[in-house]
Amino acid sequence: GVEYNTFKRYKATIENQIKPILGNCRLTDVKLNMLQKIMNDLSLKYSTSTLNKFKITLNQLYKFAIKLNM
Repeated sequence: GVEYNTFKRYKATIENQIKPILGNCRLTDVKLNMLQKIMNDLSLKYSTSTLNKFKITLNQLYKFAIKLNM
């Protein structure tokens, strides 16, 4: 499982940065070019470290979705 503090960080990243951008878009509807545009846009506002946190969080979201057969 995921440590509690890690979970809190993932949740905060999702709620504060990712969800406002993706809105109600389903993970299955998100395409690679859409993610690349999001990362490009975010790179204008955030540090490389923060961008890496976004990537890690999105990666974990997709891994979890795959485990759930979404």
